[in-house]
Amino acid sequence: MNVSIKKIMEDMPKDLTDIEKLRYAYLECAKVLSYDRDYLYDNINDDNGDEKYNQKINIFNIDKENHENKIKCTCKQMADIYVQTVNNIFGREIAKVIGHREGAQKHVAILVELDGNNYYMDLYNDLYRIQKGLTTKHFAPSRTKLRRLRKRFYSIDKDLDGVKCKTIPEKKLKKIDEKLGYVKNGLYMDDAISRLRQEMQDKESWKKYIKDFKKISRKDKKDAIFRWKIDFIFRYLKNNIQDENKLEEIEIERYFKKIYYSILSIEEIKNNKLNTIHIHYNEEPSILFRIDNLKGNMYYIYNNDENGFNETNYKKLIEMQENGEITYDYILQKAPDDDAIR
Repeated sequence: MNVSIKKIMEDMPKDLTDIEKLRYAYLECAKVLSYDRDYLYDNINDDNGDEKYNQKINIFNIDKENHENKIKCTCKQMADIYVQTVNNIFGREIAKVIGHREGAQKHVAILVELDGNNYYMDLYNDLYRIQKGLTTKHFAPSRTKLRRLRKRFYSIDKDLDGVKCKTIPEKKLKKIDEKLGYVKNGLYMDDAISRLRQEMQDKESWKKYIKDFKKISRKDKKDAIFRWKIDFIFRYLKNNIQDENKLEEIEIERYFKKIYYSILSIEEIKNNKLNTIHIHYNEEPSILFRIDNLKGNMYYIYNNDENGFNETNYKKLIEMQENGEITYDYILQKAPDDDAIR
């Protein structure tokens, strides 16, 4: 598959304001990038980690390389790609990468200086959101959001010392996104998720969704509803069929987590812990979600051939491991993204 940053620049509409140009580059770059999962395991803790993390990607050489779906890179390389793209569009250096490696910390962001204003951006943390048509949370974010991010990343906070960053309100971003064609029919995917969540609050809906719902005891209704929601999230929501729109592993993980924490009630989230387990399934990078439930753990494994998750159980997982169908890479038990929590 031919992935071209040069084509992104060539295809940019001619009637854009400077802020719209920044937004256009942000959205279009995100559509062709993916976090390099192999970096997590192959380089992050060895002597080659710094070299891989900081390795520069020249946007004009990307066209010459073959990419199966998206350009796999680290967050530093993503930031570099966006900075190069913006500086080429404007014909001068207005964007730079901020943050640096500090011990185990490896995250960076982008600072753009335009017309006397500074804009903070973090392409990596909006990647899956853009690829699924969600609102962005890291393009000129709110002051509250930026304070939270600065508190989380010392190196970024240090580079922003004395720098006042301008916020772009969500309403203004939506108008820009409508002009760029990113918003479809005036709606983001967030709107569809919100509507789905609201529908799931209606108890009458469950009569349609769950067979013999009336016959289920009052005590067991909560568990039946929870399990239906989990099945819906992990068995009925699919990754995009078209290769150019497909999410890669890290973005799949983050998107399905987003749906999980958006659809479930606060009580359901509290009573059921979601665990991410990175695996190789039939020699392909994959993800296994384990939900720790009082009535028995639930397991969903990502199937690349079907572009979606299949339900499984502990016994089957043991058998697949013994048969060499799956190998375990790493278990992640991080807190959900702060923008995925209500």
